[in-house]
Amino acid sequence: GERISAATSSVSFGGTTWGLVVEGDRDFLYQSVHKTAQNLILVSFLLTIATCVAGVLVSRAFTRPLISVENSLKSISAGQFEGEVETATREDEFGSIGRIVNDLRAKLGAAQAQEEKEKQNTKEQNFVVERLTTGLTKLREGDLTFNIHDVFPEAYESLRVDFNKSIETLNHAL
Repeated sequence: GERISAATSSVSFGGTTWGLVVEGDRDFLYQSVHKTAQNLILVSFLLTIATCVAGVLVSRAFTRPLISVENSLKSISAGQFEGEVETATREDEFGSIGRIVNDLRAKLGAAQAQEEKEKQNTKEQNFVVERLTTGLTKLREGDLTFNIHDVFPEAYESLRVDFNKSIETLNHAL
């Protein structure tokens, strides 16, 4: 009633063919095969876990620098030109991308500062032109008592002083 395994083979020897039969207890015969199968399953499981861990680590090595660059580009897009990309100090492709983004950030920051300066200059020029227009209109209307009292921006202050002196000189001449 025990389970057995048998193997047969024919062997030729001395012109005669012999039948060779080997049998034995099945559990005993396959004991090493079962042990080897269990070991292979365990090793496969451990290799699968190690591969997954390695995959996560490798993916993080790529995603972290990309996330850093992405965050920097988002801040640039939002008009924030301060700060540095963390990856810019690396000596690989991510470092190269980080340095390019830092350069872009610096140039956009300088352009924004220049634009603000130009807006301020335009505002100052409009202020000066408005006041001088008012003064010239008063002069055209014959009002020789009008003076510009508003202080002009430093670059234009001499115009105000010269206008007021010209009105004073014209008054004395008349």
